[in-house]
Amino acid sequence: MPQEPSYQLESLQYSAKLGLWVLVAAHDITTSNLPVAGTTTLTATGTNGLKLPTAGRPHSTYDNYKYTHLSPAATAGYFRLNFVDVFPTTPLVMENIDPIWGKVRTHTYVALTGSDIPDVSTASVAALGAPGNGRYVLRVSEQQLSGDVCIVTITTVAALTVSQTDKPVDPKTGDAFTRTKTWTLATSAPSAVALTTDGRSTSVTQESHNLWLSVDEPVNVRVGSSNKRTHIEYRAMVWPAVLLGYDTEELIEYQASGDERHITVARYSLCPAYAEPCLVTIDEWWQKAAPADTDFSDKSAPFQPSSVDIVGVGNPTSIPPCLHGSISYESQVYDYGELGFSVFEVTISATPNHTTWPDTFVEYVVEPDMGGYTIKKLTWTKPFAPTASITSSVTPA
Repeated sequence: MPQEPSYQLESLQYSAKLGLWVLVAAHDITTSNLPVAGTTTLTATGTNGLKLPTAGRPHSTYDNYKYTHLSPAATAGYFRLNFVDVFPTTPLVMENIDPIWGKVRTHTYVALTGSDIPDVSTASVAALGAPGNGRYVLRVSEQQLSGDVCIVTITTVAALTVSQTDKPVDPKTGDAFTRTKTWTLATSAPSAVALTTDGRSTSVTQESHNLWLSVDEPVNVRVGSSNKRTHIEYRAMVWPAVLLGYDTEELIEYQASGDERHITVARYSLCPAYAEPCLVTIDEWWQKAAPADTDFSDKSAPFQPSSVDIVGVGNPTSIPPCLHGSISYESQVYDYGELGFSVFEVTISATPNHTTWPDTFVEYVVEPDMGGYTIKKLTWTKPFAPTASITSSVTPA
């Protein structure tokens, strides 16, 4: 004997109304008397040659419930015939929170496999009844319940477009900036927005069927020099050698004969070139228009070191390329016509722009970036005051 009721009402996960199942013996079910899904009512099932239990029959209001599917019963040798009030069933509606769309509704119901099911669409889904009026289909999924019946789950949203704004943090400065993302439900891709002068653009990607993601965000953290970001780094820069001192001196050389020989010699001291990391302050911003040279009026003139060749002295000297001021000295040139030395005043011009290291050196780096330009102003601080570590000296033998 069956160990469970012959008729049972139950709550369903795919209908807002109660469902009903009937317990029947397996040996009573044939291919000819099995009800037709979505069509055969409870009353018609009992008149089609399939013997239904007489005990515990529910109220007559359930007589027109329609058959959905066959499922195993807890009692061996028996099956359950499942029925619902209407076909498709009245959707079971639940609300939950979606991380993007906020409050959404899921409408779950049973329908015949292959029946017309709403697509993801911008059209209001009034077919879902009052809970679907004025709402739009975001997602649709189907789960097979039997060969003829499926469970349909439709997720609806209240609006076609939803936006979210967050404030990511610039990893270099720690400052926050605004970024807005917009999701659009549409039957065609929305237009992307070209880059604007305020540095914002909108890109569009297809996330799923009839669902596009529009991302409106700045192409750079900082737009315009007035909104620059500033940070400090240590980077290597070449500071050229600097001539710190130069002079000439007359030396007396005593000959074996007892005569004196007067020789003019050159002496100098030099700070060598420096190419190790030093402090640099970097101001960075983005702009759409290409910068002009006049935008960089505070740019430092370049270093132009040059070598110095001292000739016409007792020890001709070649000073390696360096920054230096103006150099003057007397050069002695032997005049074969006069059979003697002629003396000339020689002046070597100072190196252009810089004769020593400036306290700061400013340069700009311009890079194409997202349809505009990222501009970096680098302000280098000299590593130290130039100090002589290379010197030359001449003494008589």
